[in-house]
Amino acid sequence: MKRRGHGSSMKGRGHGSSMKGRGHGGSSMKRRGHGSSMKRRGHGSSMKGRGHGSSMKGRGHGSSMKGRGHGSRHGSSLKGRGHGISMKRRGHGSSMKGIGHGSSMKGRGHGSSMKGRGHGSSMKGRGHGSSMKEERTW
Repeated sequence: MKRRGHGSSMKGRGHGSSMKGRGHGGSSMKRRGHGSSMKRRGHGSSMKGRGHGSSMKGRGHGSSMKGRGHGSRHGSSLKGRGHGISMKRRGHGSSMKGIGHGSSMKGRGHGSSMKGRGHGSSMKGRGHGSSMKEERTW
C-alpha cells in the first residue's frame, strides 16, 4: 500500500469501520479543522470531514457522501442511499463508487481516494483533498 501526501490511510472490515492514521497527525482521528471525525452506524460507515478534505456521511448499508472544502469544491455534491452507490466525479473532486452493502470510493487529484468492501468501509487518503488526513498545505 502506497500513499502520497500527508493524508492518512484507513482500512475497515466487518460491519464497522476500523481506521488507521499515518503521517503528520499520527493515528489521531479526531481533530478540528483538517482532521475528520468518524462515527460507525449500522453496517455502513458514517464519516464526517471538515477543512480541506471532503465531508462524507453514511447511514445504513450504504453510504451517503457530501463533499465540502477544497477537496470537493470543484465537483458536485453527491448523495447516495440504499445498499450500493455508484458515483463518479471528475476534476479536483473525488469520484465515488459503491458496491454491495458497503461503499467503495475512489478519488483522483486533489480529492480524496477511498476504497471500501463488504459491510464496512475501507478508506484511503491521497493528495491534498482527503478528509481523513491531517495536512498543512500552506
